[in-house]
Amino acid sequence: CEKYGWLGWAKNGEIAGVSHYDIQAIEIRLYLKIDSNKNGLNTKNHYIEKVSYTPVYYAQKDARWTNYVFGLKTMGATGCTPTSLAMAFSGILGKTILPIDVAKWLYNNTSDFNKNGRVGAGGNAVAKAAEHYGVKRTALTTKETIKKALQDGKIVYAAMGNGRFATLKYNHAIVIFNYSSANGGQGYAYDPLKSSNNGWITVDQLWNERSKDPDDAIAGGYFHSLERY
Repeated sequence: CEKYGWLGWAKNGEIAGVSHYDIQAIEIRLYLKIDSNKNGLNTKNHYIEKVSYTPVYYAQKDARWTNYVFGLKTMGATGCTPTSLAMAFSGILGKTILPIDVAKWLYNNTSDFNKNGRVGAGGNAVAKAAEHYGVKRTALTTKETIKKALQDGKIVYAAMGNGRFATLKYNHAIVIFNYSSANGGQGYAYDPLKSSNNGWITVDQLWNERSKDPDDAIAGGYFHSLERY
């Protein structure tokens, strides 16, 4: 602005600029915070056309919270859902949301985490936590919708059964993000229990190894896309 020079960054409703002075020229470019090359985002009709969210990796057995007890079980033993949600929420909202914070909210405000005979958390916990933290959630009921969500840059919460991430004795929760067209379509997995499981997985394998517990699908499906409103 004329006579004022650089006014600093403005965001989230903060006012930029001053009155009574002419703007000589202006250009606005949008970048992902993690884009060190400053390639810019594609825009259409003044809106960002596509954003790819990257979750923040957390481990449910992190020493900061692994021994915290909810009901009769510890965070390290049953905290895969709050840890997976914390990974997704932190990446989507761009702020630190710790697994223990999500776990405490679920335990104190719902009956869907380590209560009423339930070990861990089911689909209702995903729906209620997403609503509480202001994250848009959409149930995904086919392989095609999972693939489309990943292609669109969303984070996918997945309830998994026997296979790479879980066993016949227990189900598990992970998050998937990013997309590659290799092998018929695949995403990158973050496993809160075993970081050695992190890596690419095909959508076919995700679908074939999904949980078979009806409680995990009570909010519409075993998979949910997560994004900003």
